[in-house]
Amino acid sequence: MFFEAIILDKLPAHDTCWSLITGADNHIYIAACVEGTPGFSAVLARYNSKNKKTEYLLDIGKAVKDSPESGRATQCKLHYSLLSDSKGLIYGATHLSGPPKGSKSYSPWQSWNDPVKCFLGSMLFIYDPKKDSLLWTGMLAPKEGCRCLAFDEGRGKMYFITYPRNHFCVFDLKTKEVEDLGRIGNVNPQAIFLDAAGNAYTTTDSGRLIRYSVERKRLEELDVFIPAAPHCNVHNVLYDALLSPDGAFIYGVSWALEPRLFRYRPGGTKQREMEDLGSPFPAENGVISSSFHHTHIGGLTFGKDGLLYLCANEPKKLPRGNKRHTDNITLLYTLDPVSGDYTEVAKLSKTDKGVRYISRGCIDKEGTIYFADVGNTPTRIYRYKPDYPAALRDLKLPVSQTLRKWG
Repeated sequence: MFFEAIILDKLPAHDTCWSLITGADNHIYIAACVEGTPGFSAVLARYNSKNKKTEYLLDIGKAVKDSPESGRATQCKLHYSLLSDSKGLIYGATHLSGPPKGSKSYSPWQSWNDPVKCFLGSMLFIYDPKKDSLLWTGMLAPKEGCRCLAFDEGRGKMYFITYPRNHFCVFDLKTKEVEDLGRIGNVNPQAIFLDAAGNAYTTTDSGRLIRYSVERKRLEELDVFIPAAPHCNVHNVLYDALLSPDGAFIYGVSWALEPRLFRYRPGGTKQREMEDLGSPFPAENGVISSSFHHTHIGGLTFGKDGLLYLCANEPKKLPRGNKRHTDNITLLYTLDPVSGDYTEVAKLSKTDKGVRYISRGCIDKEGTIYFADVGNTPTRIYRYKPDYPAALRDLKLPVSQTLRKWG
């Protein structure tokens, strides 16, 4: 049982990893992003699970023909928008925040009509790792980034949410056309999940589930809300969502000052189909944090043992204006889906700059779990091998469990 930091040291300016997935080839694909440094593009990297080496595959800006030298806001991130299909093709959609070269910051609102600095738009790319070949690139959302992406491979439909306007959109992979279904709120949700019928779900600002009906081809509001603390019901959007190994439930967590986990039966239209699983931290802690970075929960991943692994920052109350994360304590927990009990398993090793939080997790066929780190330069991921019972150690997980259908 160990944690190993895999540092992408050939990318000294890259500071975050928002997307992390297992490919159909059992390698780990990494979205190495640049949150604030001007003049850099995101890079698609791969941790080779066989030879244990990191490989740098694609400079995203160059791939989509939007060089970081252009003077525009850069193609700096893949934000919960990296996916693999069952054939092994990698799909990614770009996001914004990186300033143009020579600028100190970038605001999509202030630069919306700036013909020089305005972000070109979210670009979708399709990459074949077997041939090391870029198959296609095209525009998803002019002037906007893609906050999250989900893929219905059977129908060839992709669902995404734009930033900053927060529009829910559908992309048809066959026709290459985008349908914009309009604005869904002020706070961007960070995930879209699918049910067995191919319907797509996300949340409004208050945590209400909204569903794109593939049959009716429209968005529908459900009378179902993800759980929230009483004082956190206006910034309680979906952060991470994961299908249970048996396909019966969605396990997810909110993005809120006091995030809570939930279990939802896909397709359910009644609140009873939504179960509040609470938090790994005792309610009697009585801590109300002033920062999303200090109460964060992410990296949801099911292990070979059927337990849900997740990373959580220990809540703490900060002095007014304190935005530092050097003192964050990020803990790894398991949740037993049967008993509902949380167990503290390990503590992420302190780094020279601390761990801001863990964004996403994934698992390979051998059961090794990987976590994406946010807030270190150069960026890194963490490799963790649970101490599985002897009967499970040689079990190989099927591709259907290691592949995620949404970022």
